[in-house]
Amino acid sequence: MKRSTAGPLLFDWEHAPLDRIARHFHPLGQDHKQQKYALGYLIGNLGIEIAGPARMPRKS
Repeated sequence: MKRSTAGPLLFDWEHAPLDRIARHFHPLGQDHKQQKYALGYLIGNLGIEIAGPARMPRKS
């Protein structure tokens, strides 16, 4: 599996915000699909990353 370098796409001010998000998640989704989703679920993984040690997002 190759490492994603999509992170910098989120800071590419040449594109609209929603386009940057789509350009970030598209390769991640392709990677997950290729790995038969053994890497977890993108939304679940994102939720865990956002929550971090904070308690409030985890309660929702």
